[in-house]
Amino acid sequence: MSLLEVRNVIVDYKTPGRRPVRAVAGASLEVGSGEIVGLVGESGCGKSTLGRGIVGLQKLTSGEVTLNGVPVSPVGRRARPRADLGLQMVFQDPYSSLNPRRRIWRQVADGLTGAEADSSARKVAIELLESVGLSAAIADRYPHEFSGGQRQRIAIARALAPKPSVIVADEAVSALDASTQAQIANLLVDLTRERGMGLLFISHDLSVVQHIADKVAVMYLGRIVETAPTVKLWESRLHPYTDALVRAIPSLEPDASAPVAPEGEVPDPAAPPTGCRFHPRCPVAMDRCRTEDPSLVIVEDSRAAACWHQPAGGPAVRLELLETRTLEPR
Repeated sequence: MSLLEVRNVIVDYKTPGRRPVRAVAGASLEVGSGEIVGLVGESGCGKSTLGRGIVGLQKLTSGEVTLNGVPVSPVGRRARPRADLGLQMVFQDPYSSLNPRRRIWRQVADGLTGAEADSSARKVAIELLESVGLSAAIADRYPHEFSGGQRQRIAIARALAPKPSVIVADEAVSALDASTQAQIANLLVDLTRERGMGLLFISHDLSVVQHIADKVAVMYLGRIVETAPTVKLWESRLHPYTDALVRAIPSLEPDASAPVAPEGEVPDPAAPPTGCRFHPRCPVAMDRCRTEDPSLVIVEDSRAAACWHQPAGGPAVRLELLETRTLEPR
């Protein structure tokens, strides 16, 4: 059974003098116990908006998010329902997400509930700090006294305080240097496995996702266009956009091809293309792609794609033909 279920979520932003911008256009995904799901895509594709919508920080236009079968409520001025405390978020910038005027242990203790929030709050907060690799000696210090990696560890400790079922990590390592990225990513993996949590890891860096995720959901212009187990996704891609993203990853292998960035730019979400949203950039687009929008359908066991080249319920069509095709202006 999935801990987190996201069903047909739509998020619109109202803009002065213009029609609403549909940042998320019907996204669905699931995260299970002890499972890491990577949500990937270029900047501007709606990943962070979906993440904020999942935890209740962004109002949904429609759709539903449930945690352990219970609908997640939007964050308001009142304290969150206890059931919603099981869904926590780690943000990209650990400095802006921490209060510069409060001691570290007090910020970690904010998430404690029940008896732990009273007399033993400091003790439990220190234990949480130690669980993410920090010393008890830092408990009375302030955020500005730490490096970016240390601040992110503090933010993770705070997220762990209410014993969450699922953590949403929104670009949680992108602001860090390479070695620190690896340390924080490995920490999140270890915590997920040890505590039986679910982790939705939002990132534009597929090389990190490849090494830590069990499954990958690929997002383009507000839509999930492919989902697959990570190993299968790197063996072969079912959607041209996924293939383009993977080809853009640099490799240290001596016989590897040079990375090639996806052609073109992500279209304006306020005026998305007709038909398949990727067709203006797609090297294998056909007439149907320009007029009909494909749904995300199961193509084979544990894989799904939103592409007219993929027969629903039939054997997957591998897109290796992209190696010999070049983009033409459309």
